[in-house]
Amino acid sequence: MKRRSLPKMLLALFAVLSVSFISPTLAYPDPDPKIFVDPPVIIDTSLVPPDAYFPVKINVSDIPTPGLVAFEFYLKWNASMMGQLGYMYCEEGEFLRRGVVTGGTYFGYKEYYDVDGFDYLYVYGSLTGSFPQGEVKPVPGSGTLAIIWFYPVEAVGTTFLDVYNTKLLTIGLGYEQVPIEHISEDGFFTNKETAQSTNPVTAAGQNFDIFVEALTDTLVSDFTFDENQALISFNVAGPSDTIGFCNITIPQSLMWGNWVILVDGLPPSPDPIITSDGTYTYIFLVLSFSTHAIQIQSSEIVPEFPAVILLPLLFLATLAAAILGEKIRSRTPRGCSVAK
Repeated sequence: MKRRSLPKMLLALFAVLSVSFISPTLAYPDPDPKIFVDPPVIIDTSLVPPDAYFPVKINVSDIPTPGLVAFEFYLKWNASMMGQLGYMYCEEGEFLRRGVVTGGTYFGYKEYYDVDGFDYLYVYGSLTGSFPQGEVKPVPGSGTLAIIWFYPVEAVGTTFLDVYNTKLLTIGLGYEQVPIEHISEDGFFTNKETAQSTNPVTAAGQNFDIFVEALTDTLVSDFTFDENQALISFNVAGPSDTIGFCNITIPQSLMWGNWVILVDGLPPSPDPIITSDGTYTYIFLVLSFSTHAIQIQSSEIVPEFPAVILLPLLFLATLAAAILGEKIRSRTPRGCSVAK
């Protein structure tokens, strides 16, 4: 039998391991169905009285099969900020209309003014027609339920865009309406001036910048970065009894993975809004002032020696040892042994 070369066997093994190591097959859980404000954060100093206006969308995502047949939600905001009721406008989104064959949709909204300092809308919609006869069909997936135009902006300040009392409905085996379990995510609006600080950090011998944006009346201080714990810490302070925010921008080449975010040692309320664009991760925190300690920790941080470099180095060292061993054996006469 022809003896196989050890270096060639190692080379083949390295190729297999490299593919499986560098491009692993990952299993992710199915995302939860969600209803949310889009965009989740609006920071725009040009939206000032008396004539400014802007739209927001109320979207759904990851609606499972068979799909959505009806919905309702409430949206609430600071009554002093914007949207004189009677001047606002709410229009149907495109999502449910995807389910229309020969039937139709029913859509409407009601306005409520200055209830405990808040204005709010009640918005509802459904498919109309026969499911058994194929006039309409449930709609899975993601899309827009409604578009709400806020007109006019009445003050300079901040407000939540609070979506609540939400219902998403599908159909059961008997064509009855059945609730879809889901999560809801609020939005945030400000037209106040902001400022951004740049915070240089070093990890694995590389330089990175972490940015923190906040309102100009908010003080960001005591910024620290712990490479060993993949931990960002800083303090924020603002005028007492006001609402503010911090928008933290982190390079994904520095930190990524799962995030633990604490405000004064506790999970923040409301939940942080976390988005990414492939280059940066953006963590948006809404805060009730005055002073808070912020901690942000990631499950992954740039390593001193990336795994894609370590694996080839290990292979080269192993291959060199194997080649040396082959040369020693080839120079040893048959019937002889290498002296110890």
